[in-house]
Amino acid sequence: MRGMALLHDTASAGAELRLRPLGAAWRAAAPRDYLLLLSHMRSYSSLLAHLLGASPEVDGYGETQLRYRSPLDLLRLRWDIRRSTGAPLQGRWLLDKQLHNRIHAIDRWVPAQRVRALIFIREPGPTLNSLLALAQANGGGQPLADPQRACDYYVSRLHRLREDGERLGRRAGVFDAEQLLRQPEPLLAAIAGFLGLREVPAASYRPGRRTGEDGYGDPSPRIQAGRVLAPRQAAGDDGAPDGPPLPAEVLAEARAAWQRCRAALWRCATPLG
Repeated sequence: MRGMALLHDTASAGAELRLRPLGAAWRAAAPRDYLLLLSHMRSYSSLLAHLLGASPEVDGYGETQLRYRSPLDLLRLRWDIRRSTGAPLQGRWLLDKQLHNRIHAIDRWVPAQRVRALIFIREPGPTLNSLLALAQANGGGQPLADPQRACDYYVSRLHRLREDGERLGRRAGVFDAEQLLRQPEPLLAAIAGFLGLREVPAASYRPGRRTGEDGYGDPSPRIQAGRVLAPRQAAGDDGAPDGPPLPAEVLAEARAAWQRCRAALWRCATPLG
């Protein structure tokens, strides 16, 4: 009888070892909700992604560049997040940051109630100056090194964000991007309430393995600080140096688009600040 018991225990242990990977795979494939950070370049989106990604209820902290052309991209999102964090998925929310119009709407593949978005926009003057400074830092040969091309990107992106806000309605929370630097704690508290997080995210984080990687997020040294830095009034809120004045017609076009987008978002979505 003792031999039979030992054989049974050995078989049970072997079965448990075989089933353990299946259990991990099942947990990884379990339904989760999707948290989209919808904005434009130079909007402090990398900072916000890191702050939210530091919460145990949120997995992910950057921009995956997935276009969501098919449901397979939902599986790729899980894989990309696990690769960027180096840890199994554990939170309720899967985070992705989207800054370009080529990305399709994720809610065409998942039920609407499983998608929430944070839409935030930055004022045009500092945004365009920051875009131009980034292009110059990368060699100056990029399309966004031209003020009008930078403006075209900004205006077209605002138009898409307005469409996203109107489609998502109250499932999208909206706020001014500048608020993240100027009033981080109240904003993070409002976001926590909007998402139903058990704890308010802290205004600090631990940089990840892909923090500062070009194409995944902000490549500037400021993102490595691991906390919200005070606004730099003399050089712009993101530390970009002041360049030559923007052409008046470019700034006027961008400001008109910003005003239209902001007014529409605050009408149709959920204001958080």
